[in-house]
Amino acid sequence: MKIAIVTFGFNVERPGGVHKVAIKILEFLLKGRDHDMKVVSFSNTVYDKHSIALSRPMTYRNKLVTSDELFLGIPLIRVGSIGSELEALRYRKRRELKKFFNQFDLVIVVTGFLQFANVVPKTKTPVIVQCATRLIWERQSQYHSMNILKKTILILQRPILAFQEWKVVRSNFLFLVENSRMHAWISNRSRFQTEKWYPGVASHAPELMGSGQPHVAGHFISVGRFGESRKGWDRLFLAYKQAFDSNSKLPELRVIGWGSFSKKDQDLLNQLTPHCPIRVYANLSDADRNGHIASASYFLQTSHEEGLGLAALEALSFGLPLICSKTDGSIEYVHEGITGTYVSQGPNFIFEFATAILSSQTWDFPFLHASSIQFFNEVFADEIANRRLAEVISRSLTIVT
Repeated sequence: MKIAIVTFGFNVERPGGVHKVAIKILEFLLKGRDHDMKVVSFSNTVYDKHSIALSRPMTYRNKLVTSDELFLGIPLIRVGSIGSELEALRYRKRRELKKFFNQFDLVIVVTGFLQFANVVPKTKTPVIVQCATRLIWERQSQYHSMNILKKTILILQRPILAFQEWKVVRSNFLFLVENSRMHAWISNRSRFQTEKWYPGVASHAPELMGSGQPHVAGHFISVGRFGESRKGWDRLFLAYKQAFDSNSKLPELRVIGWGSFSKKDQDLLNQLTPHCPIRVYANLSDADRNGHIASASYFLQTSHEEGLGLAALEALSFGLPLICSKTDGSIEYVHEGITGTYVSQGPNFIFEFATAILSSQTWDFPFLHASSIQFFNEVFADEIANRRLAEVISRSLTIVT
């Protein structure tokens, strides 16, 4: 079977959450029969070397389509756009690619939000769209960190972006979503069945989890992309500092991720670290990152918005109880008193998150540790995700487009 995995800005060396899901789907398909697969990655930034930015004449000679890369032995095709300054143009329907997509038996679009799936032209090929959130929901958590010019340009494109989202929802696509809010929203609008599907995370051998011994006094840990404003790094630093000021015996906080913090977050970190133990570990290997997670006690997440949050699921797989901000994603895996606790968004968030950090020192950690592992194995383990994905793919092939 010929299958195309379609995503955007695919980063082989530093995959984000969307790319990790795409990789999981690829790895699952590679374990099955001998599929003929291609990864198609569209541009999603004005600085993409495969796109043409109208305001940057030096890009006019860029080649819009290249196919000279491989990933896991699979051809990786990169597709640029013209007018890449404008988000709406990056998500325009690519009718010129209809013949290309018609050659496949199945197209799987892996995206964060729906507008991106608009790039796929109307085709006879069944299409699965795997997504986590709506662009307008994601933007609400990002506007606070944007300069006025960027925010204005994005707001002016809203009518076009809304139309693109509507076109995607009304297409003959099968939707695969990661949380209950998104499932309810699309189910009320889509012409076809909408499925809720968690991407799944690998389970770990006991020796990697410290021979199964809970780390009651282990460090706190948080994992995510440093340059992503939605992660709320400033809130994490300030909440931990507030908690540490109340209890100087708290374990240290280790922050692990890729890239660099914004200047604002880095300045705050520089101001706080002389007074409290916040340790930053950038660009670690998977093995080193897992070592830090395995020896931790609690996982902290202060995101303004999460469609799901694979880092939290990875922590759960090690039996780490979670202290998370309340998002569409976190309510899928934070069960109060079972896998941890969540803190509602709002003006008192930092104080309430600091209070949760302090309270964690008196919780029944062995119980939370054991119940977190049990819940993970029952809901989020790889084998469950793979079984559900196989069912959805089989069903999608029966859809008449």
